[in-house]
Amino acid sequence: MTCYLSIYPSWKSIDTTYVDHAGTTLYARSQIEAVQKDLLSNVYGNPHSRSSSSTLTAEKVDQVRCRILRHFNTTVDDYSVVFTAGCTAALKLLAETFDFSSQIYTSADSKLTDEQFSTHLDVHEDSKDSRRGCFCYLLDNHTSVCGMREVVKKRVNSIICLRETSMSLEKLPDEYYLKKLPGHLAGNGLFVFPAQSNFSGRKYPLEWLEKVQQKVMGFQKDDCLNWHTVLDAAAFVSTSDLDLSCYKPDFVTISFYKMFGLPTGLGCLLVRNGSDRLLRKTYFGGGTVMVNCPKDWYYVARQGVSDRLEDGTVSFLDIIALKYGFEALQDLGGGMKRISEHTFCLAQYFHHQLSDLQHSNGTPLASLYCHDGFEHISTQGAIVNFNLKRSDGSYIGFAEVDKLAQMYDIHLRTGCFCNVGACQEYLGLTTLQIKGNFQAGHECGDDKDLINGQPTGSVRISFGYMSTWKDVETCLRFIRECFLEMKQTASMNNVERADSTVKYIKNISQNQVDANDVDSIPSAQPFEVLDNEDQPICENRCEQQFSKVSNVNLSAASQREEGMRKQTVGGSCQADGHVIGESKEKLINKKIFCDEVTALQLHNGHIHRLTNIYVYPIKSCAAFEVSQWNIGSRGLQYDREWVLISENKKVITQKQEPKLCLLQPQICLKTQTLILRYPGSMPLVVPLSEGGSTVREDNESKWCTSRICGDRVTGMDCGDEVARWLTKVFQRPIRLVRQRSGNDRSCKLKSNNKGSEVAQSSLSYANQSQYLLLSWPSLLALQQRMTHENRKNVPDLRNLASRFRGNLLVEGRNAFEEETLDHITIGNLDFFNCGSCTRCQMICNDPDTGQRNPDPLSTLLRWRGGKVPFGVYLTYSSTLEPGIDNQSIKVGDVVAYKPSDSSSIEDSAVLVTADSLSHNTS
Repeated sequence: MTCYLSIYPSWKSIDTTYVDHAGTTLYARSQIEAVQKDLLSNVYGNPHSRSSSSTLTAEKVDQVRCRILRHFNTTVDDYSVVFTAGCTAALKLLAETFDFSSQIYTSADSKLTDEQFSTHLDVHEDSKDSRRGCFCYLLDNHTSVCGMREVVKKRVNSIICLRETSMSLEKLPDEYYLKKLPGHLAGNGLFVFPAQSNFSGRKYPLEWLEKVQQKVMGFQKDDCLNWHTVLDAAAFVSTSDLDLSCYKPDFVTISFYKMFGLPTGLGCLLVRNGSDRLLRKTYFGGGTVMVNCPKDWYYVARQGVSDRLEDGTVSFLDIIALKYGFEALQDLGGGMKRISEHTFCLAQYFHHQLSDLQHSNGTPLASLYCHDGFEHISTQGAIVNFNLKRSDGSYIGFAEVDKLAQMYDIHLRTGCFCNVGACQEYLGLTTLQIKGNFQAGHECGDDKDLINGQPTGSVRISFGYMSTWKDVETCLRFIRECFLEMKQTASMNNVERADSTVKYIKNISQNQVDANDVDSIPSAQPFEVLDNEDQPICENRCEQQFSKVSNVNLSAASQREEGMRKQTVGGSCQADGHVIGESKEKLINKKIFCDEVTALQLHNGHIHRLTNIYVYPIKSCAAFEVSQWNIGSRGLQYDREWVLISENKKVITQKQEPKLCLLQPQICLKTQTLILRYPGSMPLVVPLSEGGSTVREDNESKWCTSRICGDRVTGMDCGDEVARWLTKVFQRPIRLVRQRSGNDRSCKLKSNNKGSEVAQSSLSYANQSQYLLLSWPSLLALQQRMTHENRKNVPDLRNLASRFRGNLLVEGRNAFEEETLDHITIGNLDFFNCGSCTRCQMICNDPDTGQRNPDPLSTLLRWRGGKVPFGVYLTYSSTLEPGIDNQSIKVGDVVAYKPSDSSSIEDSAVLVTADSLSHNTS
């Protein structure tokens, strides 16, 4: 694999597995170096000029045209190369210029009078004959082909969408016609089909080309059309050899980045000589005309096909770079026949291995979408398309698979791949279902993978000429480890049945600070970098402060356990909240930060308490724990009020920079400062005044607009001093931005019965809602589940809680009972439940190290499925509690639950029991 890192510079690391070659293949180092050397050694001018540099450009472009034709085993005697912006642009060009009428006009006829030429331009739309043709395409065509029908629909009498099985039908049912006018068809017909499906990899018979041209297919019976063919070869030519000496379509469309990765935005239309007379182009641009009279309706197009169809100056530097892509295919891939055999063998092996995988109850793990079972290279390309299922037969959404694949650094593709027809065919979706899914909120490219339990798309793995057997094994291992359900063999002795109590861990805080304990952080000058001797006390002493859990009626055993814990640390908490006793290192060794106690039994009269409050001043960075805190119009005061942005003004999160979890921001209310800490770096003190910046707010040059979940949010840059510190810490340009006062966003979530109040709630830089609530029973249930599944390196509860980045942690009896609540009262404040939080790969970041591993996401996916819910969003409306001043919450506040329906929590919640942990899904 190391050699591939040197050959393919786009490879991220030795652990990267790239299996999205149908999307784009990877470019080789030799391509980049050769292109660079060429550009540094030559001067290329505009080919429309007459200088020596321009002549050189024209010569090189012509050479590349010949190289393209040679690659497809043809010559200029048979085909012409028209450069386009890609396969889609080539298809669009055909739709705009193809003549469906029985009359043939060519703008190259310079003898046309003004009146005749005017008629020539108008006949394209107005001639009765121009509406006599037919446009026909295969259901398994790219969306770009479906787009062609919208361009041609006014110029044809008939539009047909065919299934492969209907190709031989002599009489087509009306369901195949999108448009059908009465009378016999005459003029020209255009049939478009893919050489290879970009969805399933199905290779369609190239013999269809000649049969359609000879009018021997069943659907052509009794029409009077002259049929012509378009071969969409974009997916096919990336790993297969297209021989145009054997098969002669009228038109072929190609994208070069699918063949060798570089350059993008460049494709071509291959036009069979003689068929070009059917392309009647009305628009003309620079370089495409021999003469043009601006004051008269007169122009004469150039005679050559490419000269007439390529408007303006072609992308000549990208075209010159194509030469080195073809060389890479030959030198590194060994030629197209060898590439085809290599990629087919990899895909076939993966397909067969995946189809053999079964859950412990015998249920197949995968539903594979393949035409003939991957039996022969002539009918199948190097694409494997599938959906995964659980042992009960329910589908695993493709978004779930994609989330976990990112944890394994596997680059694949999910969705419908811009091929809704194939998606519809293989998944068995009706047109009514597609429309219904759209009305339910699903659109192309989103992650709504399951609607009513049925998949809206699938998973695609595709191989390229640089793919290896290691790529195949990595993908198979990933699927087995994350989704294959085996018989549980782990002992359940350590999982106690929660008949009257449930154990959970009360977090022993490392840095919980009382909002009133302002003396814990010393005064500091703006942008002061503190040395080791002058670090704020909250770093050295408050990290040892215990969570101030309020008075609760612990059982006798719990009280004894609590007393032993206090004796262990050598003393009780003093008035300033600092622990006197052993060093921090010894406390960690004794695991004092994760002390297990017994929770309360929940009956009438028993209570829950708020145990932890976390503020996240900077989005996606570490938490700042407090024992009491004010709430504001956007949520907890200062929560997600700052973001980090990159050079291009994009918000940076742990998805792009996992090490953000090590950046620890803290708020000092006494000194009104934000203190930033990062391991190995001196802390930085930033003033809260003037937006955390020395720049006046009326200086518009310092305003920065960023996108958060689709919303544009304006913030103020916190200055160069902070940027330099962050850049040094993360070894990349990063700036700190604070949300502008009054530039609020609105919550997009709604509660069960308080939608209007919730919709009016303001948001900071938080993704969805003002608050996120977690419960200790749910965390414990997940930890026990991971232990039960024999997961490696199961985190302690403090670490696990930190991964889910909740603001409020509460007691409870049952796991996930918080999901059943309509609203929650904490102290005297009412919070609306806005639904479960959908989890992504961020929970796989270890908050202590910044390292990633698949858990706990993989466990949640296997266990809970769906959108991986964990924790609930809350929103608070101040209008509910008029008359309350200085509203705040504190650790120990009583938490009252109100279920969303009349059912009891015992009926609706999930109990943390041995029985519940033994199930594969919840």
